[in-house]
Amino acid sequence: CCEAIYASVSGLKAHLASCSKGDHLVGKYRCLLCPKEFSSESGVKYHILKTHGEVRGPCPSPLRV
Repeated sequence: CCEAIYASVSGLKAHLASCSKGDHLVGKYRCLLCPKEFSSESGVKYHILKTHGEVRGPCPSPLRV
């Protein structure tokens, strides 16, 4: 249903994470410290370090939903 065209896989993945057309499923990664969701594991890891960096202890692994 969507007519978007991308030259890179990363661009396509980013689009699929937010596109509401079609019947596709994209893996989502949820921060374990707040309700934010991301389309990639690296995105949620970056978020945890930058947003929750003051939290001490081992960095929790992102939860794949």
